[in-house]
Amino acid sequence: MPKFGKAVIDGVERNVVEVPFSVVQEDWAEYEIPSGKLRLRLIVQRIKEVVDENGDSVRLENGDRHISVEWAAHVVVSDEEEDEWMESRTSTSASREMRLLTLSTRAPAGQVSGVSENVTASADWRWSLAATTSRREMIRIVQDARLDDVADRFDYLLSLEEDADADEAPMSSASLRSAIEFLLKERQLARAEIGVGPLGLVGFDLDLSGDGYIVLQFLDSGLVAFAAMGPVPESGERLRLKGTANPDTALCAIRPFMAHGSL
Repeated sequence: MPKFGKAVIDGVERNVVEVPFSVVQEDWAEYEIPSGKLRLRLIVQRIKEVVDENGDSVRLENGDRHISVEWAAHVVVSDEEEDEWMESRTSTSASREMRLLTLSTRAPAGQVSGVSENVTASADWRWSLAATTSRREMIRIVQDARLDDVADRFDYLLSLEEDADADEAPMSSASLRSAIEFLLKERQLARAEIGVGPLGLVGFDLDLSGDGYIVLQFLDSGLVAFAAMGPVPESGERLRLKGTANPDTALCAIRPFMAHGSL
């Protein structure tokens, strides 16, 4: 019997096998925009192929193999206007959403898709978090982790829904779950400002020493949109990064910035 795993692709759990690959070239693509230039690089992390119960390739209607690609997107805009835009921050949720560049993970006709892997639970809180749809129970998990200030903040944000405008979405359970899982993996984010945007998505805004910052937004899809600015260097350009990726990739992307320390 062939060995294969399981993955949710296009909303359906499917049999998959890992496809080995080696990097030949990962160039930056460059585009002109009204205010300057935008550079984009996609980095493939894992490739999987959908197979049947016998381990044979599953074909799409056009005859192509059904391939799923997990990738991270790195985006850099380095002109002066972009610097001003990235640095003119406020504490409002709307401003945080404006600062995040959310890249689409939709691909043509299901031929290639961005996939966010389910985290293998190795601790009780992961099982509890995955099993509940109650936002209050999710917040209780944060309390059990002894992050009382964060739990109080989430409670306060929930209480604001009673007086929210009709056109503002309530806090998304999927976004909250993703934010809590991310937080419990990187507890330094407990110092971040936490807010909820008009679409109900949870966002973190962490100020770093040297006028740096990290902004995160947790999408309903399970992906994380992120933007980060490093401290002002003595010479050369500041380190900047923006993109959208699965939680583990986003965490790896921002950790070099967090090494500079939060305020």
